[in-house]
Amino acid sequence: MKAVRAFAIALLMPSGAFAQDTDNPTIQLAPMTPSAPVSPSAPQTASEASEDTGEAPRIDLAPMTAGEGQPAAVAPPEPLDRDGAGPGLPGETAAASLPPEGWLVALSPSAQNIPTEVRIGGSMPTPRVFRLSGEEADAAFSLTLPEGAPPPTELRLSLRSSVNVLPDTSTLAVQINGTDAGVITLDGFGDFSEKVIETTALVPGVNSITLRAVQAHRIFCGPDASFAVWTEVDLGNSGILIDPATIPLNADGFLAAMKAQVARGGAVEIVADETTDAGLIREVASRVTHLLGGAPRLEVIPFYAMQSGPEARARIALISADEPRASVRRGAGGAVVLQVEHVGDTGPDISAMLPDSLNAPNVPMLAPGEVTTLQALGSADILANTHYFRRDIDFRLPDDWLLLASQKAEFNIHYGFSAGLAQGALLLVKINGETIRLLPLDRDGGEILPPLSISFRANLLNPGINTLTLEMTVPGDPPDLPCTPRTTDMLVVLADSNLNVPPSPKMQQADMLRGLSRVGGASVVVPNASASSSALLAFGALLQPLVADDVTAQLNIVSLDTVGLVPTGQTEVTRRMLQDAVYPSLASSGALPSVAEPVPASPGFRLAPAAGGQAASPAPAAPAPASAAADRALGGAGSWVSQKLAELRAFMLPGAVSLEEWLEGKSGEALLLQLDPDTPNDIWLIAGPNIAMTDLARQVDTFRRSARSDTHVQAALLQADRTWITWSEMRRPELLEPLSLRNMRTVLGNYASWSPLTFTALTLILALLSIIPALLFVLMTRRSGSRT
Repeated sequence: MKAVRAFAIALLMPSGAFAQDTDNPTIQLAPMTPSAPVSPSAPQTASEASEDTGEAPRIDLAPMTAGEGQPAAVAPPEPLDRDGAGPGLPGETAAASLPPEGWLVALSPSAQNIPTEVRIGGSMPTPRVFRLSGEEADAAFSLTLPEGAPPPTELRLSLRSSVNVLPDTSTLAVQINGTDAGVITLDGFGDFSEKVIETTALVPGVNSITLRAVQAHRIFCGPDASFAVWTEVDLGNSGILIDPATIPLNADGFLAAMKAQVARGGAVEIVADETTDAGLIREVASRVTHLLGGAPRLEVIPFYAMQSGPEARARIALISADEPRASVRRGAGGAVVLQVEHVGDTGPDISAMLPDSLNAPNVPMLAPGEVTTLQALGSADILANTHYFRRDIDFRLPDDWLLLASQKAEFNIHYGFSAGLAQGALLLVKINGETIRLLPLDRDGGEILPPLSISFRANLLNPGINTLTLEMTVPGDPPDLPCTPRTTDMLVVLADSNLNVPPSPKMQQADMLRGLSRVGGASVVVPNASASSSALLAFGALLQPLVADDVTAQLNIVSLDTVGLVPTGQTEVTRRMLQDAVYPSLASSGALPSVAEPVPASPGFRLAPAAGGQAASPAPAAPAPASAAADRALGGAGSWVSQKLAELRAFMLPGAVSLEEWLEGKSGEALLLQLDPDTPNDIWLIAGPNIAMTDLARQVDTFRRSARSDTHVQAALLQADRTWITWSEMRRPELLEPLSLRNMRTVLGNYASWSPLTFTALTLILALLSIIPALLFVLMTRRSGSRT
């Protein structure tokens, strides 16, 4: 066991869902009297200096080198001094020197998978900066105070608003645990400025913070003006200050210290040596990531690494010991340290210290053949009060659901809108990005309308994740003047609106997303990688299985030198094509390995004299002309057959494109592949050189969680703008249940829709075969009649 009895860790922030998605809003279609805003009574104070670099969070790994590998002339720093531990009390100190300033415990968004592109409502286009866009927008946050620490009386918010926001009528209302805490006038333009709310509503444990922004444009009115008014919250400088001396040495105190570490832009350190089990490191990294939310910066460092920068406020130490156990200690400089002692690859149960806090539930399952309300899909009444509004409602269909023919699904919408909306106001209803109905909102408003049934093609839906979108646009009236203050709500869609999707026989079409949705951190494989590989750590921390069943899946991550391991199945794609797609700069510079040059003929040689002369090596035999001609003929026939098969496939499956043709001229940051039908749950990821592993893991997770209009994917290319384009081989659907009279019509419809020409050709062949017995019968009866 090491002489080092070390240290602890750092963690990040939780996530959940916007308050407007879970709480039923008060609906008002008739005029109401606006309430007067209440200004905060507390004066502004300076916030704690932020050391945030503004860089996107990523996992950085220090080299896992042992202390004995260092030069003898430089004595390694004594880890016991760094940890503040005495010889017999690892990780403890009698008088730890605590910093005099307070620690900031930052706000954490309650939503998981917050969009990184600007949207009406909440988004995070910049890491650790939350944006509220639109005339009205609200978002929920959480703040965890350790038990035993005195509750703070001030909530600090670092804010800035767009210059388009009119301060006279723009406010930010703050609620703490359901209690109104104050209203802030949105008059801060340019740099972030601190606003302080005095409150007595904060309590030990988890606190709910709700921010509701009302923002008016100075000049214009309409959908474009909705995007032009926004307020941003700097999460790294928003929260509460706590005295580090009052932080208890338990799970709550450790979580508070981790959040304080992340709030100032620091990384969470995991201290371990090179012999530490990779699975244990990944488990700790995964729990830290999901407990703090998002993608915190994690660093795996050795015990003898030099300390650089400010002292960490939280740290995790993985220490080899005689028995597995976990405890929280106080380190030097006041750091709160989670000490995880393990025996080989067996670690203690750390669920109490690092609970596996996946805040957002899985996408709700919609049962085909049953009416499912929006409330059952996790959506309360939807209220819209901006001139542009969009709400996405995700739901999941079973993996063995497949309808490709003309069956109809139904969406029954129960909605109402305000009277007097500008001419041209519209509500678009979309399924997986395709509009299924356009509803006018400029007539017959002022009340809740009877439910409206909207039928749409069921083949717009996919197995797995789908999205129902409600999108409203209301022109300005007039567009070149500020919007007139409203006293009624513009649109409401009630939670009893429902979807009805027809059932299908159990069928599947090849799709790598089924396997990808089952990939977790433990099923990620990197050939020839070390235990602390950045790819293993990043994917192990960020990926969790979306579907829990007995099916096992594996994600293999390869780079330039291991691209040859990728199975290509029945495609004709080559290693060079795959390299060109992800390493275009190397391909253009000629750095990639080229085809080997022809080997020159070997020179003659002699080793011993022979009777009648010398024994010389035989001259290289030239290929026989007949043999060469035969080889060429065979190769030509093979090429001709391949060409004709490709032409037949293109005729039978119009629109089908080979992978080689699809890859031509394309390049990106990474390429996902599943080309071997014999191993459908074995996914391969070719990682490019210009993307960090944390970013790539996040992009892969977003890809598998997102509904798309294209499905049955076998290849996906991540482009430089962080969007995915996909390719499908259009493999034949497979029936997973016995064919019967009950399901025969639907099964035949799926095959006919998959390839109409193939289905028609088979039908004609069956018709011809059925004629043969009739012809034989006619011929036989004629012969027998002629004899008589």
